[in-house]
Amino acid sequence: MVDIENSVELLKYIDTETKSTLSFNYFKLYRCYSTCLLKTFLCLGKKFDDKTKIIAAINVMHHVFWIIINYTKNLNVTIILSERSILLFSEFLIMSNDPSVNKDLYFTPTITDAINFAYKKTIGPISLKNMPQNNKLVNNVLLLLKNITIYIYNKNNIDVNDCENTFQIYFKFMENCLYKTQHIINNNKYFPIIYENFTQLLTIENELIEVLFKLKLLNEYIFLIKNKDMFTFEKLVTNHFIYLSINKISNIELTISNLDMNIKKVNLYKKIV
Repeated sequence: MVDIENSVELLKYIDTETKSTLSFNYFKLYRCYSTCLLKTFLCLGKKFDDKTKIIAAINVMHHVFWIIINYTKNLNVTIILSERSILLFSEFLIMSNDPSVNKDLYFTPTITDAINFAYKKTIGPISLKNMPQNNKLVNNVLLLLKNITIYIYNKNNIDVNDCENTFQIYFKFMENCLYKTQHIINNNKYFPIIYENFTQLLTIENELIEVLFKLKLLNEYIFLIKNKDMFTFEKLVTNHFIYLSINKISNIELTISNLDMNIKKVNLYKKIV
């Protein structure tokens, strides 16, 4: 971890690492973010049983990652400070629950205190007025991946420590799906439509694996109609969401091993296309 003792040294470090232009493409940004996201889930799953703490930490990492990458345009320092934020968050909570540490405290630290501490030691010195105003970076697909990953984590009490099993497989499945349509997801004109329909699809009463596969079907359909005008796009996406939400995948039994099957074999996809 970077040895930074105070806000002045932290800001000096950040400013020193700031670049004037982007030296990476969106694919590299997306992969770095998704790696940090998955790593955060897996690491904190070993430290905490409380889902509230893990989800709070995920949101901390997300905000730190996005603010630092926008401010510095430097992926290396973004990864360093994102990982630093999670370590600070988790260590704060662990130490605050240690009787040998908290016995002299006049109050019991909360998750909010841990969040504030992590922010203070990573993005605290950065002034919002110094953030670039004409930034080409868009975080729509990162936000969507984060929210879907939290949904996967919450659904059916998946054990994030089982790295070889469902959680990591589901995560990689959605990571690859969303990257295929990242150009249109990151288009701010279309994103509200996509976000609303994806979010609604996460609320349907289906098994987790079927919900995720339906997200893939919707995502593939969005890819097919990506060149449609705004009005037509919204109508088609909404109609496809409704169709997916009220119908089940009946002709194929979904398993972890066949998630990457050719979607043309699936009846729901064939009928809507």
